[in-house]
Amino acid sequence: MRATFELTGNNDVDISMRTLLSTYEGTVPGERGFGIDPDILDENPNDAKNSFALDLREKVQEFIPGYEVDSIDFIVSDDGKINANIKLKEGGEN
Repeated sequence: MRATFELTGNNDVDISMRTLLSTYEGTVPGERGFGIDPDILDENPNDAKNSFALDLREKVQEFIPGYEVDSIDFIVSDDGKINANIKLKEGGEN
Protein backbone atom coordinates (compact mmCIF):
# COMPACT_ATOMS: atom_id res chain seq x y z
CA MET A 1 0.00 0.00 0.00
CA ARG A 2 1.21 3.47 -0.85
CA ALA A 3 -0.13 6.42 1.12
CA THR A 4 0.19 10.11 0.35
CA PHE A 5 -1.40 13.09 2.02
CA GLU A 6 -2.25 16.67 1.22
CA LEU A 7 0.12 19.00 3.05
CA THR A 8 -1.56 20.98 5.82
CA GLY A 9 0.78 23.97 5.76
CA ASN A 10 1.78 23.23 9.35
CA ASN A 11 5.33 21.88 9.11
CA ASP A 12 5.16 20.01 12.45
CA VAL A 13 1.92 18.27 11.46
CA ASP A 14 3.23 17.41 8.00
CA ILE A 15 6.40 15.87 9.46
CA SER A 16 4.37 13.94 12.05
CA MET A 17 2.02 12.61 9.38
CA ARG A 18 4.87 11.62 7.07
CA THR A 19 6.56 9.81 9.97
CA LEU A 20 3.34 8.09 11.04
CA LEU A 21 2.70 6.78 7.52
CA SER A 22 6.26 5.52 7.08
CA THR A 23 6.49 3.69 10.42
CA TYR A 24 5.24 0.21 11.25
CA GLU A 25 3.43 -0.14 14.55
CA GLY A 26 5.60 -1.76 17.22
CA THR A 27 8.93 -0.49 15.93
CA VAL A 28 9.36 2.67 18.03
CA PRO A 29 10.80 1.92 21.48
CA GLY A 30 8.81 3.62 24.21
CA GLU A 31 5.87 4.24 21.88
CA ARG A 32 4.95 0.82 20.48
CA GLY A 33 1.51 2.02 19.33
CA PHE A 34 2.98 4.61 16.95
CA GLY A 35 2.79 3.68 13.27
CA ILE A 36 0.50 1.75 10.97
CA ASP A 37 -0.35 -1.89 11.65
CA PRO A 38 1.74 -3.96 9.19
CA ASP A 39 -0.81 -6.82 9.21
CA ILE A 40 -3.03 -4.65 7.01
CA LEU A 41 -0.74 -5.48 4.10
CA ASP A 42 -1.75 -9.16 4.27
CA GLU A 43 -5.47 -8.48 3.85
CA ASN A 44 -7.47 -8.50 0.63
CA PRO A 45 -7.87 -5.01 -0.90
CA ASN A 46 -11.34 -4.24 0.48
CA ASP A 47 -10.48 -5.35 4.01
CA ALA A 48 -7.12 -3.56 3.80
CA LYS A 49 -8.81 -0.28 2.86
CA ASN A 50 -11.20 -0.53 5.82
CA SER A 51 -8.49 -1.58 8.28
CA PHE A 52 -6.13 1.15 7.11
CA ALA A 53 -8.81 3.84 7.39
CA LEU A 54 -9.75 2.80 10.92
CA ASP A 55 -6.14 2.47 12.05
CA LEU A 56 -5.14 5.81 10.54
CA ARG A 57 -8.07 7.69 12.08
CA GLU A 58 -7.20 6.31 15.53
CA LYS A 59 -3.48 7.05 15.15
CA VAL A 60 -4.01 10.62 13.91
CA GLN A 61 -6.34 11.27 16.84
CA GLU A 62 -3.75 9.90 19.28
CA PHE A 63 -0.50 11.22 17.83
CA ILE A 64 -1.40 14.39 15.92
CA PRO A 65 -3.52 16.42 18.35
CA GLY A 66 -5.71 19.13 16.87
CA TYR A 67 -6.09 17.30 13.55
CA GLU A 68 -8.26 14.52 12.22
CA VAL A 69 -8.64 12.59 8.99
CA ASP A 70 -11.02 14.45 6.71
CA SER A 71 -11.05 11.95 3.84
CA ILE A 72 -9.21 8.99 2.37
CA ASP A 73 -9.57 8.23 -1.33
CA PHE A 74 -8.42 4.79 -2.38
CA ILE A 75 -7.36 3.70 -5.84
CA VAL A 76 -6.91 -0.04 -6.38
CA SER A 77 -4.98 -1.06 -9.49
CA ASP A 78 -5.78 -4.14 -11.54
CA ASP A 79 -2.94 -6.01 -9.83
CA GLY A 80 -4.35 -5.27 -6.35
CA LYS A 81 -1.98 -2.47 -5.34
CA ILE A 82 -3.63 0.20 -3.23
CA ASN A 83 -2.91 3.91 -3.24
CA ALA A 84 -4.42 5.97 -0.42
CA ASN A 85 -4.74 9.73 -0.79
CA ILE A 86 -5.35 11.32 2.59
CA LYS A 87 -6.61 14.74 3.59
CA LEU A 88 -6.37 16.04 7.16
CA LYS A 89 -8.32 18.86 8.73
CA GLU A 90 -7.99 20.87 11.90
CA GLY A 91 -10.44 20.13 14.64
CA GLY A 92 -9.42 16.88 16.23
CA GLU A 93 -9.23 16.49 19.98
CA ASN A 94 -6.36 18.35 21.61
